[in-house]
Amino acid sequence: MKIARRATLAEFKPDTWEAFARGVGMAAPFTRRRVRTLAEAMAKQAPIVAAALAGEGLDQAAPQSYAAIVRERAERCDGSRGL
Repeated sequence: MKIARRATLAEFKPDTWEAFARGVGMAAPFTRRRVRTLAEAMAKQAPIVAAALAGEGLDQAAPQSYAAIVRERAERCDGSRGL
């Protein structure tokens, strides 16, 4: 899914969320706050979901690895970090 014509997180630049906001007709500050809120929620829930999956009998290493990927990507998307 492209966001402001950027297809990967590596392509995100400091103006990505502002460009996205303009493209969808929303205010940039609102968009940055919402992205930050969603990114923080994802980062917070990732280890909880990983622990629940491990409790269901899955190999603990795989869910923890996925949780780390989710946290890292959430941090990269977070509008408060200039992305």
